[in-house]
Amino acid sequence: MGTSEDLKCVKGISYFKLTNEQEKEVDTCYAAMVNTESFVIPYKIHVDRYVIAEVNPQKNDAGDTYWELDKEWTKELQAIDLLPASLPEYQIGMDSYLPAIGLGLLFVGWFAWVIISAVSNAQKSDEETSDHEHSDNKPSDDS
Repeated sequence: MGTSEDLKCVKGISYFKLTNEQEKEVDTCYAAMVNTESFVIPYKIHVDRYVIAEVNPQKNDAGDTYWELDKEWTKELQAIDLLPASLPEYQIGMDSYLPAIGLGLLFVGWFAWVIISAVSNAQKSDEETSDHEHSDNKPSDDS
């Protein structure tokens, strides 16, 4: 429950090297800060902003370290051809919604099962009541 943030490198823009605070040259990418808002299941996934993120070599995508990207820095990076003049938007894929869809379908299936079980139990109860009424109305052989 709440909001989570995830960094994703924007496809179509090559990684480039920048020097970090420790004066070490690192691979970076133009990345989207993707926010996922959820209450039991995610209900809203959107790009909050764009940043420059350090690339995690293990997953070949944005890592946890990033730098805020303002208009001035964007223009500087475009002037030295590290970023293209026209910046593409990050496309949120269907795979981002799959966990929510799966959990939603599971809930719908469970709810349908509960309704079917309740209807089935009600029908059995009516049949049993009807059977008891018929047996109570039969004349007894004792008379």
